[in-house]
Amino acid sequence: LKDENERWGAGVEALKEQMGLLPGDVMCSAAFIAYIGPFNEGFRAQMRANWFEDLVSRSIPSSDSVDPIAMLADDAAIAAWQSEGLPADRLSVENGAILNTCSRWPLLCDPQLQGIAWLKQREGDNAVVVQLSQKGFLDKVQHGMTEGLPILLENLGESVDAVLEPVISRSIIQKGRKLVIKLGDTEVDL
Repeated sequence: LKDENERWGAGVEALKEQMGLLPGDVMCSAAFIAYIGPFNEGFRAQMRANWFEDLVSRSIPSSDSVDPIAMLADDAAIAAWQSEGLPADRLSVENGAILNTCSRWPLLCDPQLQGIAWLKQREGDNAVVVQLSQKGFLDKVQHGMTEGLPILLENLGESVDAVLEPVISRSIIQKGRKLVIKLGDTEVDL
């Protein structure tokens, strides 16, 4: 028991030390989620280095090598994503972390269709897959919203139908205890 007490004591001290480094680590992770998505791997590495230098120059406590992935996902989650079909490269893991932690609806530009394949396998039959060119696409979107199902809009062009603007901007209206979004002429319960 004495050895366990020493091990637990060392663990507590390590956690206290990590807690002191949270401000910089969280700032870097938040910037990572908000800004890094559209860039390639080389530019992402450069941005992370610049953010770290900025944290140091402002004397904001942070880990020696800030890794947003370590803050946003653990090894078990990454392994689960990869078993669902997400490629194992760093860029794909970063994209998976962004997709799972962002508060906005993610937009995937996916010419190799790897991300879409991962999402479809991950969500299974629960996802409502819609193309704006389909007949009755609004009914499918409405069904997905009322049932709380993930909605995957495929093959978007350069513009999005104006009917979907309240959904994309998350213009949620609270009516009593209900949350609704205006979709066309109807208010859809969330």
